[in-house]
Amino acid sequence: MESEISYKSDKTDEKRMKELIIKRSSVKGQITKFKKFLSNISQRAELASLEFAELTLKLGKFESLSVKFDELQSQIEVLNAENLEYELTERENIEHDFVANIAMAKSIIECQNKFHRRESFLDAEGHYSPETSHAPVKYVLGPSQPGRIDVHIQMKFFVCIEGFIAERTV
Repeated sequence: MESEISYKSDKTDEKRMKELIIKRSSVKGQITKFKKFLSNISQRAELASLEFAELTLKLGKFESLSVKFDELQSQIEVLNAENLEYELTERENIEHDFVANIAMAKSIIECQNKFHRRESFLDAEGHYSPETSHAPVKYVLGPSQPGRIDVHIQMKFFVCIEGFIAERTV
């Protein structure tokens, strides 16, 4: 009787583990979709207000996905304790993708906000006055590593101004 219960428990755990692995694969797919979305919008010099709103909403959803992944991965680690080293490496790789993509999205949002604020400081010809111009900064996502961010996104269009007028007059 006890071995029958153990057998059912093993089958249940195996079935649950397969379910969780499938869910984790779905999370990986959603990370890839968000990464592609970021790659596409980073090619634009300026985001339309609808694109900016879409980015903001997708970022919120992506951050929620990160929390769900943490719960999901914890369940996998409990069920697959004999392969904990592998599971921890998997967690680290996926968390790295989350952090890198969230940081990129927040960078785009910040740069867009600075870009729009900056426009109010242009003169009639579209140039900065000597009192307000600063050296532009390029934001570049560093080289990829296997299993990590595989897209080098150069945000050449984001001319982010360091030391804004408000900061200069303080």
